[in-house]
Amino acid sequence: MLKNKNNPIQFSVVREDPEIEKKVILSSGAKEILLIASGGCTALSLQAYFPHLRFTLVDPNRAQIKLIQEKIRALEESSITKKKGAFNVENDSPFGLNERGNFESLFRSFRNFITEFILPSEELKELLTQPLGKSHTSHIRTVLFEHKYWKVAFDLFFHHNFLEAMFGPEAVQHAPRDSYPEYFRKVIEQGLEKEDMSRNYFIHHLFLGHYIDQESCLPYYLCAPTPKYHFEFFNNTIDKVESFHSFDLVNLSNIFDWMDEDKIENLANRLNLEMKPGARLLTRQLNNQKDFMKYFSSHFELLCDESAELLTSDRSLFYSQINYALKVE
Repeated sequence: MLKNKNNPIQFSVVREDPEIEKKVILSSGAKEILLIASGGCTALSLQAYFPHLRFTLVDPNRAQIKLIQEKIRALEESSITKKKGAFNVENDSPFGLNERGNFESLFRSFRNFITEFILPSEELKELLTQPLGKSHTSHIRTVLFEHKYWKVAFDLFFHHNFLEAMFGPEAVQHAPRDSYPEYFRKVIEQGLEKEDMSRNYFIHHLFLGHYIDQESCLPYYLCAPTPKYHFEFFNNTIDKVESFHSFDLVNLSNIFDWMDEDKIENLANRLNLEMKPGARLLTRQLNNQKDFMKYFSSHFELLCDESAELLTSDRSLFYSQINYALKVE
């Protein structure tokens, strides 16, 4: 069976740390939550953390919603062994539920380049699963960061033209031109030097194409009891949501990175009018420092200290901003 070269699935996994949303839900007491669906990982983990909460998952791409529904069936029906195989635990199959997307194909190509020119796959796995100490940090710098092909890998696979071809010009419109290779290299290097690196499933998935079969190295939904899923799917763009009034938390992921500023302003106007006082808004931004929160300034209070703390704790590595705001009027 050949892999579809016109793959409709953009993201098999959500490269966002659900611990961020967990902290927000715990601190705010949110009960009704809107999320961008993407690969479903955030919603699956949050439902496992909070079995009685209800989630509305929004995505214009029907293939993303079908993928999440397939993940739910696998979680509900599979044995533990089959479940781990299906979700790419110690299994890097491109047909696994967490390896099917175009972004995963990009990382597979990036990974193959690294194992071909920098470090064989078994040595790479050993490097990334050893507890981090001073000597190990130095070793990572020597064998990866200082290797002559390390920077080349990012220049090739995070080139502006490659990302634009894969995701469209709207996905890269707010970032400085040709800035992605250096941006991704720096945030990934920072992640590889963090103390929890050997337990970070985002790093394992990126560099190995699979998760490590240890509870401390797995997304929460793969090691928690399977809950009853209270998901309502909305297969359309976020601006087509009928009303935002009922939601205690609206999590927009990094969709502003993909939107023209006039569309951001239009969506902000609706959120300003429709979200109830006390509700929370959560957004992320990747490789840009634009101030999109200016469109919310008179209706939302940006919780600066909390936002900074959330960004510092983020294990996903990818984001330059996390904005957490409170609806005040």
